[in-house]
Amino acid sequence: MALIKCLECEKEISDAARACPNCGYESRKTEDIEPIVQKTELGELEKNIGAGIAMFVVGFVFIPISIVIMPFGLVLLIPAILLMVYGGAKISGTRSAVCPYCKNESVLNSKTSTNFKCSNCKKLSIVKDSFLEIVE
Repeated sequence: MALIKCLECEKEISDAARACPNCGYESRKTEDIEPIVQKTELGELEKNIGAGIAMFVVGFVFIPISIVIMPFGLVLLIPAILLMVYGGAKISGTRSAVCPYCKNESVLNSKTSTNFKCSNCKKLSIVKDSFLEIVE
């Protein structure tokens, strides 16, 4: 169910409603109603290539060390992998994002440039240009 604008009073109403609950305007034709496009703007792309490379290299160096001292190396292996992943995110860049459904603030990795799943409401949004738009 989506929200649409009433052509008479321009208030948000359900697309399943036969008449506007605010003014009583009756409209069943799809050309009489226009859907509301809900979208939020993405923040600027933030990169930190130096810190990303440093994290990636440190993580890469710790992987062979952790393998040599197994099974205790598992304690070192997991942070090493996380450092490499986080370093890669710093290199490629991140953007701040606000979910168009629940308005939860989050961070969007620049590699996930087409879809965004909110960690709060678990709904999917589509990245178009520099906006997050609701999937209908």
